[in-house]
Amino acid sequence: MKAKDYAQQYLEATDKSVSLREICASFVRDYNIISQSRASKGRTSPQLLLSTRISILEELDQKWVAFARIVNNHRIEGDEYEVREDGFRQAFRVIYPSAYVAWENGKAHLAQHYGK
Repeated sequence: MKAKDYAQQYLEATDKSVSLREICASFVRDYNIISQSRASKGRTSPQLLLSTRISILEELDQKWVAFARIVNNHRIEGDEYEVREDGFRQAFRVIYPSAYVAWENGKAHLAQHYGK
């Protein structure tokens, strides 16, 4: 799904917290599915696996930020909800702490050694 589709789903939901959890779970499922799909294409070296996983996480993080911005731009005065732009990153940190550390450290490593 695209960020605007997730935003529409969230904005139309009567229970925002349940909707947000469902959307976050969908992002995590997307990470797992995409990771398995790309790994099965023969990317077996540690460097390529790390780079692939980081790019997937970055793509999903960017989609989450877009989703959050759409939702937050449609807020009406008095609305109690707001979606944090770092929500996916923070949820991933809680669900997969060691993978989160690898994501953060891997980005720095790739930038330092490969200019990415």
